[in-house]
Amino acid sequence: MNVLKTIRNRDVGLPALDFVLRKERFAARAVLLMGEKVALMYGSTDNYYKLPGGGIEDGEELEDALARELLEETGCEATVEMEIGQIIEERAEEGFRQVSVAYIAKQFGDIVTPTLTEKEIAAGFEVRWADSVDRAIELVDGATSENGGSKFMRERDGTFLRVARELLSEQ
Repeated sequence: MNVLKTIRNRDVGLPALDFVLRKERFAARAVLLMGEKVALMYGSTDNYYKLPGGGIEDGEELEDALARELLEETGCEATVEMEIGQIIEERAEEGFRQVSVAYIAKQFGDIVTPTLTEKEIAAGFEVRWADSVDRAIELVDGATSENGGSKFMRERDGTFLRVARELLSEQ
């Protein structure tokens, strides 16, 4: 899968520290479409938006992890339409590397109540539907959180959304 970029501290306005790997995580994410609308997860505690998705559990296949995460976070089942790419985040303060793979997916069937984790509930997460990919980009870019993690998410998910917009315009 195409690596779109590696995001480091300096790329999000944080001190450029040496990166020493202590923990690595692999994740699956989606630009989830329902018609023209795009699903975003809104974290009210820190005031930011991110794409739905999350970590791949041991023994889990990538697309199975994506399907599970989309159902848990948005209450939607979805079909994967195409790959967007991969982004690597290297968060120096934590020694944390996250490799996120993203897809364009389309919602199908009934929408059920999301089953958020305690951590997601504490962050004030809820699914919100942007009217278009352009509006989703505005929401992700316009987040006011100064939390280091959300700065990485803003860069990561803004990039995924921009590439998805290009791919969708080519169809």
